[in-house]
Amino acid sequence: MELQDAEDSTEVDVRMHTTRVPDGDENVQRGLEDTLANIKRLVEQHSAVG
Repeated sequence: MELQDAEDSTEVDVRMHTTRVPDGDENVQRGLEDTLANIKRLVEQHSAVG
């Protein structure tokens, strides 16, 4: 994971590797996208409150 500060935000770059499923597995990809979307929503929600 890498974090890069910008003027009004922080960019997060996450890379993952597994040997349990082949590259490009649609179920894994969809699960990761859903998880990251939820993390983004929670961070933005928290930022709006604070």
